[in-house]
This record gives sequence, structure tokens and C-alpha cells, in this order.
Amino acid sequence: PPVRLLTGEAGVGKTRLAGEVACRASEAGTAVLWGSGHDAEGHTPYGAFAEALDGWLAEHTAAERAGVGAEYPELASFLPSLGRAGEARGRSPEEERDRLFRASTMLLADLATRCPVLVVLDDLHAADTGSFQLLSHLARRSRDRGTALRFLVTYREEEVPEGDARRAAVTALLRQRLAVREEVARLGERDCLAVARDAVAGDGVAGDGVAGDGVAGDAVAGAPDGDWARRAWELSLGNPLFAVELARGLAEDPGGAGTGRAPEGVRELVAGRLARLDPDARRVVEALSVAGGEAALSELLDVAAHGLRPPLAGHSAAEALERAVAASIVEEREVVVAGRPEEGLAFRHPLVRLTCYERLSAARRRGLHAAFARAVAHRRPDAVDTLASHYTRADDPRAADYLRRAAERAAGLYANDTADRYYRDLVARLDVDAARARLAHAHVLRRMGDYERAVEVLRLALAEFERRGEHDDTVHTAALLAETLGKTSAPAAARRVLRE
Repeated sequence: PPVRLLTGEAGVGKTRLAGEVACRASEAGTAVLWGSGHDAEGHTPYGAFAEALDGWLAEHTAAERAGVGAEYPELASFLPSLGRAGEARGRSPEEERDRLFRASTMLLADLATRCPVLVVLDDLHAADTGSFQLLSHLARRSRDRGTALRFLVTYREEEVPEGDARRAAVTALLRQRLAVREEVARLGERDCLAVARDAVAGDGVAGDGVAGDGVAGDAVAGAPDGDWARRAWELSLGNPLFAVELARGLAEDPGGAGTGRAPEGVRELVAGRLARLDPDARRVVEALSVAGGEAALSELLDVAAHGLRPPLAGHSAAEALERAVAASIVEEREVVVAGRPEEGLAFRHPLVRLTCYERLSAARRRGLHAAFARAVAHRRPDAVDTLASHYTRADDPRAADYLRRAAERAAGLYANDTADRYYRDLVARLDVDAARARLAHAHVLRRMGDYERAVEVLRLALAEFERRGEHDDTVHTAALLAETLGKTSAPAAARRVLRE
């Protein structure tokens, strides 16, 4: 087929791949014309083709351009480089469009008789309907005449809504076998690390963010080592643009891998995609980001109906979810809730979720966490970990009780690291009995063999019990502290605690 459609998520490398194809085709003697759709400029009539043809004409002398203008005067109406357009002379818009299409076909066919021609149309999803119609016309004529004219198109399907005439044009091209669709997939771990290496080395990063020829083969031998590189792979999930942005940020600040903040380039890209959602779909996506990236459909609908202002319920909520799925921001996925599979929704990429969550104001985050806490408490009252998380982020007084229950549950299961984290969150609150929480925390730290931290925690608990005059607890804590000091090879300090 004369048209090859490259599809795939934002940042996956479609533009970079098309650029590499164009370079190699040009080196082999093919005439390459490159045009793009531009969101910022609106839908300029036939804008992608106008840019491609104007770019080609710019490489010619004024005399040569004048010759093209004289031979194809119809093109002057959308190609500024050909001068002023003549008057329509009573012709209808449909007749003018047909004349323009025929002139474009003749110009490209004439060029294709001298050498192969490749027209690259980048980001066609941002172009006007006329560009899609002209592509369909040229593709049919190219096949019928057997000319050496080919089209390479990069296109994000999620950017063109259902029912849009542009989507119908692409569907017709595929149905008539005038086009073949190829999805540009994410990179595997090996190649993703190579991209990260090239990005940090500043070696030929361009286009959608994919590095040069060093992406494949043995190039990975020089891939960056260390936790930050592994983190870049884990967070990017093989998306080259995300990998590049993460690699650069984490290489400059390896400690930043745990900050939970997406790089600036990723935030800008995701912000643009979120801005194109309608308000209701965006609110549902924001609610899902608070759930942690995935949620049971039933709980998300509860939050939409009772936690959003104004609320979204019934058909309105379902339609908003469908639009978010159609935009490829989220996807329907089976999730496991309380050991049972349920219908659910999840973000297609963790960095999209992270960026969406970052963009929420503190007040919005608290409100949505509180709404999720209510939904979970209603449906899964025993989900103490989830409730502890949501109540804590909602700054709800009930957080203390659920943190304690979650810590005790984790300790009972010998999940000491998790229990340690819960106890640290618990004693940081002002509305709890910190001394008793610290005593329980110390038992967990002793089981972990972290005697130094256990000593610190027990000293704080002992001082609190002494201040409150609780004699039995003071004696018990002092004995535990002395024993722990003995395990840190500090027997003198242990005897002093016991004497006091």
C-alpha cells in the first residue's frame, strides 16, 4: 500500500523513526517532502501538505518556483511560496477543491517520474480534515497509476475522537488497502538502557526522544550502571522519551529516584494530554490517580458519585470513563480486590498517573482521598492498609487507628519493614499515644536486628512514660532498653539505665 501509518503512544519514537527513514531514503536518491500537523497553530487548511510542498519548493530557485506556479496555478491558494492566488471566477468551493487535489496529484506524479518520492506527514492527528482527504486522494491516484510515490504518516489514534471525519478517513484507507498500520512498541530493557546511556552521554538524542543508531546491538555494553538507571527503566516501562527524561534527571541527581516527582519534560507532555480531555473525563482520571494507579470500577464510580463536586453518576460517569479510555490515558483491566478479580481501571503508564497526581492541589488531594476512604470503608472495612493510606493523606483523625491496626497486622505477619513504616507514620501524628506506639515499634526494630534505632525509639518512649508518671510502663521500657543496649555492645549504658 502507498501509505504506511506509524501509530503508538506519545514519546514512543514515531517521529525519530520517521526521521531515520527519511534520512536513509534521501541518501538513496529519494526526494523527501516533510510536513507536520501542529496543535498550536490550529487546523490550517491542508496544513501538513502545505508545509511539505513549501519545504520542497524552498530548496529551488525563484525561477524554478515561478515555473511551478505557472504550471500549477491552483496550488498558489495554499502555497505562499508560489505567490498570490488567482480569483475563483465563479467556481464553487467543491470545484476549487477538486482543482487543488488534481494539481497536487499532477505535481507529485511529475516529480515521481524523475525519482522516487517519499512524503512524510508527522503528527497527522493534529492536522485538519482536508489533509486527510488529500492524503486519501493522492493514495488512490498513486496506486491506480503505479507511481513511485509513498507516504509515511505518524499518527496518534487516541488524539482523534470517535465519529471524527479524520478517523473515518484513516479507516477507509485501511479498509481499501491503501494503507498499512504499524504500531511502534515500547523498547525492551536492553534497548531502553542503551537509550538512557546515550541521553546521559549527549549522543544524538533527537525527535521523539530516541537515541541514534546506538540503540541496538552491543551498544548496551556502555549502559549506565547504578540504581538510577534501573529506576529509569522501571518508571519509563520502555517509553523512550520518558526514559531519556528520567535518565537525565536521575543522572544529575541519583538521590532523586525516590522523590516521587516526574521530570519536567514528562510533566509537560502529560499535562498537554490531560488538557485535551473534557472536564468530566479529567475529573475521573484525577480521582483514579488518587487511588494509586488502579481501582475497582465499583469503588471509582462510588467516588465519582459521592466524592466529586459536582457529582458524576450513572450514564454521565460511564461516558466520562469511556472518553478517558478512548484517549488512551487509562485502560480497562481486571484488578484483584480482597482476593477476588473485579472489573477495574488503571493508568496505561505510571508516569502519567504520577504527573496527574502532582497537578492536584493539596485541598483536592485531601478531598479525593477522603472520598476513596469512604468508598473502601463501605465495601471493604477490613482493608486496613488501604484505609490507613487514604485517611492519612486526607488528614483524617481516623488515620491513627488504621495506622495502628495496619502496623499490628504487618508485625503479626512478620512483615517487619512494612510495620516499621506504619509505626513511623503513626508516631509522627499528634493525636496518638506516641509512647505506646514507640514501644510496639521497638519490638519490630528488635526483630529486624536494628538495635541502634530500637535504642533511639525506646529512649523517647521512656522519657514520655517518665514525664507522665506511669511507673510500671517506665520500668518495663527501661528493662527493654537495657537489654537492647546490651545487644549494641554498650553494657555500661545498660547498667546505668537499670540503676536509674
